[in-house]
Amino acid sequence: MGPKFRECSSCGDSSHISRLVGDYVSNGGNSLSESEISVSRFNITHGGHKYYIPKYSGDISKPEVNQSFDSLEKGIEFYKEYGRLSRFNVRLNIKMKDDRDEIILRKYIICGRVGFNDLPRNLDQSSSKIVKRRRTVSGRCGCKAICVFKRIGPTMNIGTSKSFTLMKEQVGGYGNIGASVHDFQNFNRDLRCYVGEADAQILLEKFKVLHETCESFYYAYDIDCEGHLTNLFWADATARRNYELNGDVVSFDATFNTNRYNMIFAPFTGVDKHDLCVTFAACLLCHAMKAAVPEVFKATNEYPATKHRLCMWHIIQKSPLKLGNRLCKETDFMEKMKKFIWFSTIEPDEFESGWLSVMKEFKLEWNKWLGKMYSLRKSWIPAYF
Repeated sequence: MGPKFRECSSCGDSSHISRLVGDYVSNGGNSLSESEISVSRFNITHGGHKYYIPKYSGDISKPEVNQSFDSLEKGIEFYKEYGRLSRFNVRLNIKMKDDRDEIILRKYIICGRVGFNDLPRNLDQSSSKIVKRRRTVSGRCGCKAICVFKRIGPTMNIGTSKSFTLMKEQVGGYGNIGASVHDFQNFNRDLRCYVGEADAQILLEKFKVLHETCESFYYAYDIDCEGHLTNLFWADATARRNYELNGDVVSFDATFNTNRYNMIFAPFTGVDKHDLCVTFAACLLCHAMKAAVPEVFKATNEYPATKHRLCMWHIIQKSPLKLGNRLCKETDFMEKMKKFIWFSTIEPDEFESGWLSVMKEFKLEWNKWLGKMYSLRKSWIPAYF
């Protein structure tokens, strides 16, 4: 998932700012106090509309249009943290999914103060009865702040209707397309029927043609006893040239998972002399990699056997998403945990007692995600290495 910011705006603490606006207007435009200015600033247009802008600090990463993230979860975490540091809360709103694969194509995040509260007392026109409304601590100010995440990349399934609309934009109008939306739907149906269960075979035939056209294009694959594709590796001429020039350090990232076939997509990448990422090759792998690593990389006279490990960095990065920003970023929970999970100089029994003490202190003994990570401790805790 590679969502990006499509549109962004922001607001501050509306409950506090709404009061400040009233004071500002009633005082005839007198300047605000230093404590009020520290919260945010606002502009008033000629039409009387107020636009609130959080007080920017240099340690806050401001969202930008077309900003990209590795996953939707990381993008949402970033915007929530931006809201926390800018003193306004956010909440999730609309999400649009692909009907066939249930892939989230677009996600909207709005300010927690969107809309307006009803008056404390409301009059029932039919019965002239006064209906009391529940008072809320935080009023809404009609803030229009919104952040939209949109899925990008060649794997995006946009559907026939969206394809028809995009074609209209390219050719300058629906009348210039030369087909209707029903024609698009029929073509998509016929294409699926043609491909059927031979999608892997079609891909391999395409790779065969590429190799025959250019000998520098290399590919290799494995199939199981039922003829299903299990592993696929490929590298074109440009990728191989990149490796020849910049292959002194290679990164192998196996954290991408395909949606339909439940296979791992793993690119081989590096960095060129301009500090830009370049691709060396790519592959699709089955989930047997954990068992394959010690089988392929066995012990030799020069080297010990290779063991499969989980990535400590990815686990730490997931912590705020699994446990919440407040626990991970506003308490000393992570600092206390790192004393026992990060270092290889402690013994397993010291890790066990340290983990248990932190779980009890923060009342996390029954947290499912932490329980799962604890059961996998020998695969990522250095004390067991």
